[in-house]
Amino acid sequence: MPSGPAGGHFAQKFLEGVWGDLLFKKVPPHSIQNMNVNIWDRWSVHRSAPVRGYCEKHARRIRVERLPSYAPELNPVEQGWSHTKCGELANFAPHDIGHLDDAVRRSIRSKRGNQVLLLSFVRQTGLRA
Repeated sequence: MPSGPAGGHFAQKFLEGVWGDLLFKKVPPHSIQNMNVNIWDRWSVHRSAPVRGYCEKHARRIRVERLPSYAPELNPVEQGWSHTKCGELANFAPHDIGHLDDAVRRSIRSKRGNQVLLLSFVRQTGLRA
């Protein structure tokens, strides 16, 4: 992830594009029943000025809870990576970097539709609402 202006540009485009479209532009404000709570790690993009500004602009609909500086056991994403690295790809010996890339992407895609598995990553953290 680039830092400085390039990192800020990335964050701004992310917010205006993917996140903004999915959360706010295509969802009528009156249809949102609950606040959107985001649990974020300390990745620099999450702390960037564009992200802070976006969250402040939409403060009525976004609440951000930050994880401690180093707490992989509280991050559901880390649980997913662990499932890939230590489960599906344990003892995997790729022929080259492309083979490894394909296997990792396939593993991640296979998790997307498995809500039970994804929820288990959240439950594993022990976090409660």
